[in-house]
Amino acid sequence: MDVIVRNVPANVSVRQLKAAFAAPLAECGIHDYHCEPFRNHPLAKITVLDSAVGDRFLSQYGVLARSPANARPRKSINCGGRTLRCGRSKDDPSDWSLKALRHEAAERAAEALARPVASKGKQQIQRRRFEVTGVHCGTWDYDGFDLVFTPETTHRQAGTIYFGSREAVLLFGCAGSDQLRIDFDYWACENVVLGGDHTQALRSHSGNLRSSTNSVRGEAAYAHEEETAWEFPNDPHAVTGTCRVYRISVASSDDFGHIRRLVQRTPKVPTNIAKPTRMVFPALPRHVITRRLHNDITDVKLYGSLSFHVRYQLDRLARNGRLSPLAVMALLPTVQRLCDFKRSQSVAYAISRLYLKLSPAGPFVESKIFSEAGLVDQLEELCETSDRYHHHLNPYELVKRHQHIKLIHKIIITPTGTFLHGPEPEPVNRVLRKYPSHTDNFMRVIFQDEDGGSVRYDSQATQELVYHGRFKSVLDGSTIIASQGFTFLGFSHSSLRAQSCWFMAPLVLNGVMMYPPMVLKELGSFDSIRVPAKCASRIGQNFTDTNATIDIEEDELFGMKDLTRNNYDFSDGVGTISLALLQKIWRLQEAIVKALRCMTADSVNTETFLEEASVSKVTQMPDLTGKLVWIGIDYRTDDFLGRIPVPKDFTLYGIMDETGYLQEGQIFVISETQAPRPSASATTLMLPSASGGKRVLVKDGIIITRSPAMHPGDIQRVNAVKVPHDSPLQSLRNVVVFSQHVKRDLASQLSGGDLDGDLYNVIYDDCLIPPITYQAAEYPRVKARELDRPVTAKDMGDFFVQFMQSDQLGMLCNHGIHCSRLLEDWHRNIDEKQFLKDMQKGRHLAIARHSHSDVLVTLHDYVLKFAAEYGESWDHQVELARDISSGYEDSFLDILYNYSPTAGTPLSETEVFSGTIVGRQGGAQGKPLRELGMQMRECFEPVAEYCRVRIVHGNQVIHATEYLDELYDMNEREIEALPRAIACPSVGINESGTIDPRLGELKSFQYIAAAVCLQELLRYRITTFGMYTLPKLG
Repeated sequence: MDVIVRNVPANVSVRQLKAAFAAPLAECGIHDYHCEPFRNHPLAKITVLDSAVGDRFLSQYGVLARSPANARPRKSINCGGRTLRCGRSKDDPSDWSLKALRHEAAERAAEALARPVASKGKQQIQRRRFEVTGVHCGTWDYDGFDLVFTPETTHRQAGTIYFGSREAVLLFGCAGSDQLRIDFDYWACENVVLGGDHTQALRSHSGNLRSSTNSVRGEAAYAHEEETAWEFPNDPHAVTGTCRVYRISVASSDDFGHIRRLVQRTPKVPTNIAKPTRMVFPALPRHVITRRLHNDITDVKLYGSLSFHVRYQLDRLARNGRLSPLAVMALLPTVQRLCDFKRSQSVAYAISRLYLKLSPAGPFVESKIFSEAGLVDQLEELCETSDRYHHHLNPYELVKRHQHIKLIHKIIITPTGTFLHGPEPEPVNRVLRKYPSHTDNFMRVIFQDEDGGSVRYDSQATQELVYHGRFKSVLDGSTIIASQGFTFLGFSHSSLRAQSCWFMAPLVLNGVMMYPPMVLKELGSFDSIRVPAKCASRIGQNFTDTNATIDIEEDELFGMKDLTRNNYDFSDGVGTISLALLQKIWRLQEAIVKALRCMTADSVNTETFLEEASVSKVTQMPDLTGKLVWIGIDYRTDDFLGRIPVPKDFTLYGIMDETGYLQEGQIFVISETQAPRPSASATTLMLPSASGGKRVLVKDGIIITRSPAMHPGDIQRVNAVKVPHDSPLQSLRNVVVFSQHVKRDLASQLSGGDLDGDLYNVIYDDCLIPPITYQAAEYPRVKARELDRPVTAKDMGDFFVQFMQSDQLGMLCNHGIHCSRLLEDWHRNIDEKQFLKDMQKGRHLAIARHSHSDVLVTLHDYVLKFAAEYGESWDHQVELARDISSGYEDSFLDILYNYSPTAGTPLSETEVFSGTIVGRQGGAQGKPLRELGMQMRECFEPVAEYCRVRIVHGNQVIHATEYLDELYDMNEREIEALPRAIACPSVGINESGTIDPRLGELKSFQYIAAAVCLQELLRYRITTFGMYTLPKLG
């Protein structure tokens, strides 16, 4: 029988769930069972072999199916600070699920008998490869109360599925012939449903399809690059963009037991359940119903008269796969009726809330939610509550209160589909200001991979079909959204980096139909620009966000020529600024810098700043920072910093000498930082500047460079000189000034730098100056492709696609690392003999290594000293401390993988602990990244809080209480709180934590335990001695 468990904590692991049920199940005589927590759902399922003992278990620990929320069983089971509610499932377990349990029970009995035998150590290698007969792509649906699978396209061919540690790979075809490969990344899968008719179903956000072709000539096989495709086999209408359930038919039913044990023992595999589901074929193909829906919301005689906002939200429901097109068509009469009595913005907002409220259909969602009556009731309720309670959150009302923002709809283009998002408020630009009443005719189009990041470089596959097939066809064609056709308009420089651009639908202005070419002509004349990239850049300035504008008279405009010589640009397009405006900027900058310095002036200010910013608040890091100062440990005295300061060095912005005073080989360095005292050498001077408070470096033969210095010529030797006291250069600060009287500008010699904000390193330490310098590498400017005709939208679209495809910074960095390793090997081979001689002579370098736990060890010794003084023993709490550490790290590891912006690459421990996800090349950026970080923090907070409460109160008190917030009181002390608080950091410091192959050993538990330990020591002193401070470290 199956037991459904409700009120399960988020991110509970299988090990934690088994630990919670081990004793209750054993008490009822149950030793053979399966535990399956459902990811992202407060549910779990326990399958037991004997229904009689299962009923005995429910009689003690279960509640009836329709019991009130406050109903309690005779005996309770607690996990993660919650009381679990157990009840009998309405579905019977599948026959093969029970067969797998019987097989495991037989294996366990045989293993117990064979335990004394020496041959027991020889274990059978676990199978990971299984034969399949085909795959279906479709959706979940309901037939009454039963969950059914509706296939939309099918591929029948013998193949193989392989379950790896991070993904499952489905491969069809024989080696040496054309093959189809589908990759299912576990990170992108929601669940795995194991059926009873030789099938398993995976609901995935992305199934990456690749076709691999091998051509055989004679005895040798020449393997071509794999091509990443976006079309499912036998899917001419590309329904896979909205159909995300893949049903895989396994060849042999005997493999199900192996598959189930395999997926349960693989940590990264998502929630898997055993549930027989029927296959029900649709009456009409999905593309036919979708076409009917589009016709209904286009025809003005039907529902085409609805506002664009409403039609967009309806299209979003169907296009994003949240509802089937048939279900959306059933909602149309209700939407029309609501629009007759309410404002269209309110109805559109209610539909957008319905989209967010609905969970995708699946094994954990009740069928009544997706029934026609259920959807109508939900929409009417949301429409009513939106006006009454959520009026202030309505984005359509928000833009009415602010003139500098507009609601912008977004189209997400992926290799497999087109999805709609928004609308979201965005700052206005010149185009939106020019057509304020037609903002619905403009859309932001974003090109992404299926996981939400940009399409990343793959050394084993070519993305030609993605870039020049899928993406290029969108840029060259028209995308129909809610009966309006949107075509390419332009992009700004920032949107180009973010792989997004602007599309536009024709609009009527003063009785004239305006198309994208006509809108561009209204923005200015760009016919004289024949370079697509430059033309797109000039047009893109109109799409740059501008909250405020100023009017400039025509007679106030004048041109400034760049200083060029020998095809080198010395001024780099840098203009000038008036002294009055510059002084205003200085005053603002000085005020902000002063505020930032105050935040870190002492540890108390740092603690306050961290609390206000909610940085690591749940882990009590601000409190730990403050208490460490009490006992005499200041983080500012840490000798091991992220950057090693070089005393005789400056890192400064580079600018050009507008006065023309500096000659070739000369630079002017003026700094306002704390400079070292004047050197005893007559060749080095730090002269006071005429402006006061500044220092001017004067020294011959110093070096200047720029990071990264990949070429030997990226380091150049120059002379730092002084300038006259009345020179305008004396008014500068924290800059290095380059001469303009040279054959080649110095900035371009240093790793191809320029003057748009690059930082340069000026080093005048004689120990760091190389004896020789090399000629600088040539960094020629790439000559742009110039056309013999005006630039068209197609040309700019081609440039957009080429930029996306060539944006491979990560690949270039990896090749740079390989080149560095090659140089290291070369030098190692040259110096190998001398190195061996040095080793034989015993010439070893004493390198000081910094351990992360230095402060923690000091803190632990500090606490142990007072524990001995107070007579507190803690050894008996070590086992519980190990269990607390293990439970925390299990849940923490799930968060590291589940909330990473790039599939397959986990977050760092610091990111989760601090609550901030750092952007990655090719991963989610901007608002999606912030939303992901918010979800990650919401998931981590209960994990850290439960860990902290377990340390303070132990398991027994937690299991006996209903609300954890009521447990803590600073003026009350639990007898075992301090021993537990001492045992936990002791376990974290002296024993190894969970080790992940990608991340190494997890260490964050030590810091949570340290914060609780100091807190409990303070509470002990308050309740025992009435002392409200901690003694100094000594």
